[in-house]
Amino acid sequence: MPKRVFWLLVTAVLPTSLLLTIATLPSLAVSSTVLIDAILYDGQESGEPDEAVQLRNVSASSVNIGNWQLSDYAAHTIVIPSGTILLPQQTVWLSKNGAAFGRQFGFAPGFEATDSSPDIPNLSGSWPGFANAGDAVILQDETDTLIDALVYEGGETSQTGWS
Repeated sequence: MPKRVFWLLVTAVLPTSLLLTIATLPSLAVSSTVLIDAILYDGQESGEPDEAVQLRNVSASSVNIGNWQLSDYAAHTIVIPSGTILLPQQTVWLSKNGAAFGRQFGFAPGFEATDSSPDIPNLSGSWPGFANAGDAVILQDETDTLIDALVYEGGETSQTGWS
């Protein structure tokens, strides 16, 4: 049976934060090219403005991720800007608030949901707001096809796409 292995990464930059990083073995994901690589769901700042999700292109080809959606299957979904290309082996951070993300990581994310800086491109829609006690992160392409799913903590492990 395909399995995913994950571990908690705690760094000097985020000493008490929960940054979940995913190392992918064969997966049940629909796509074998772009995966949810990491999620920061319990950040350092009050109200979690530094929440973020990292996507990784694990293929040898560029992938157009424009108009792809990230959600937790709740009422809030963000959409990646049209024409966004993820190069082979490239990662991109999608953040709730780019300025808060930058304060924690020391660099700007690729995109932000809250317009905190004119230098960071904006995502459309509204940030999902991942629950600290557990949730699912869902990545869908522009046709609503499931690309990848990640379940953490007490999230529902029967989520389609998660193993």
